[in-house]
Amino acid sequence: NILNFLFVLLVNIIGFCTNIYILNYFKYEERLEEFILLINWFIFSMIFLVISNNFFSLILGWELIGLTSFLLINFWKFKATTLACSFKAFVFNKVSDIFLMIGLAILWNMYKINNIDVLLTTISLNGSDSDTKLILAGICLIISSCIKSAQIIGHLWSPDSMEAPVPASSLIHSATLVSAGIYLILKFNILFINTGLLNLIFGIGSITACYGGLTAASQSDMKKLLAYSTISHCGFIFASIALNNFLVTIVYLYLHGLFKAASFYCAGSFI
Repeated sequence: NILNFLFVLLVNIIGFCTNIYILNYFKYEERLEEFILLINWFIFSMIFLVISNNFFSLILGWELIGLTSFLLINFWKFKATTLACSFKAFVFNKVSDIFLMIGLAILWNMYKINNIDVLLTTISLNGSDSDTKLILAGICLIISSCIKSAQIIGHLWSPDSMEAPVPASSLIHSATLVSAGIYLILKFNILFINTGLLNLIFGIGSITACYGGLTAASQSDMKKLLAYSTISHCGFIFASIALNNFLVTIVYLYLHGLFKAASFYCAGSFI
């Protein structure tokens, strides 16, 4: 599957660069081995999510990403604000997990198919479908993706994730956590096309892009500016998915992932 390959490639490229960056950035950190282990667990979680092809492994990958992001944001336990910020991100991830499970449970109840590719083929063969259950499943998947990819209202955890060390922030905001929601939308794209939910995705993405851009322009903290920049770009990616142009979406995803990771590396060096 070309979608799986492209996401795995992006995660591996940025993950490899992040590991090299850590060796210099965290040269004198006492817990270097622990941090490298967490970072690579985070990368593995995203790869596991992307290559999963059934409901159980998809949910497991989704959960692993949320758990490892909590541990990374809370890495510097001596900082007073760290636990509160990591817990906030964890709660938002739990809400995202619940909506994902509800959406998948509805699809299982309708089709009794566990294999995602077979399910999507079945949905595509049915053509345009205004079945209330199918629309409800699609809305649940969209809400789950919006929280993970920091779309409007679901974005509230994103600026607080800046409490994580810079290498972790670069991964969270470029190739793993925020990209997980984008992956889910692309994976189930045929469901949104058939139920007419692409307009909803376009609306959410457009509002998020405008809000993120305007808020980023008013920030004085470098890492917060990068966080709101991520929110804005994720909104643009959502809107591009709704235009149903796969090539544009993937090119934008790669450009955003690579330049955002590089921006965080530079910001870490300045700080």
